Amino acid sequence: MSNQRKHYSPEEKVAILRRHLIDKIPVSTLCDEHHVHPTVFYHWLKQFFENGAAAFGPAPLGQRALRLASGR
Repeated sequence: MSNQRKHYSPEEKVAILRRHLIDKIPVSTLCDEHHVHPTVFYHWLKQFFENGAAAFGPAPLGQRALRLASGR
């Protein structure tokens, strides 16, 4: 059995958190499915809520430049 850790992308973390917050799937079930310790899950949840305001702020410069270039 390998002891290598799985590194989840931000999108994967949000998808896992979303299943808990919206679909009401228990933390224990999600942690078992994704082989994540509950402490890690709650750390992601804390980060998500602490940084949630960034979703409503201005887009980072790179994304703004892409939007301007594409005409959106």
